[in-house]
Amino acid sequence: MNSEIEIKLRRYKHNLAIGGRGYIIFGVWTVVKLLMELSMGDLRFSYIVDETVKNGVDRLFAIIFTTISFAILFAIIMIIHLMVGKNAVRFGKSQENRKRFYIYTSIVALINIIGFATYPIGILNGKSILNLTYIASIMVDLSVISILIDLFYSALMIEKLNKQKSAEEEV
Repeated sequence: MNSEIEIKLRRYKHNLAIGGRGYIIFGVWTVVKLLMELSMGDLRFSYIVDETVKNGVDRLFAIIFTTISFAILFAIIMIIHLMVGKNAVRFGKSQENRKRFYIYTSIVALINIIGFATYPIGILNGKSILNLTYIASIMVDLSVISILIDLFYSALMIEKLNKQKSAEEEV
């Protein structure tokens, strides 16, 4: 028979696995968002290349260097999201990689929170305009932060419930 603790454990483990997969999907979205920004936004690829050429760099070299730089950036973004997401899924399935999960998720959460703090600073400095795209970016970043908080909460609840389960089994 399923005890209340086992039911809650299953729920939090499932929540952790789903949250980890969601975080991987947000990584894909981040790369797509950056690609859209490079093709249609204020920081277009052609603008970056033109500015580099103005500084006396050969156009072909500027294109190659900019492309490689963005490819590396996209790879780093995906690797980070995959590491956090996969460790969350693994932790949800078993207690493996617990320390790695906490370390990676803590670092990423801190970076996201610091990044989120730039929104009001950008508006107050006049560098950012409060439009629908800006509001959508704020909402997406809030969603990512809430996913990370939920991952932490689920992991802590799993540990707490495992301790309760162990204590119950000893009695």
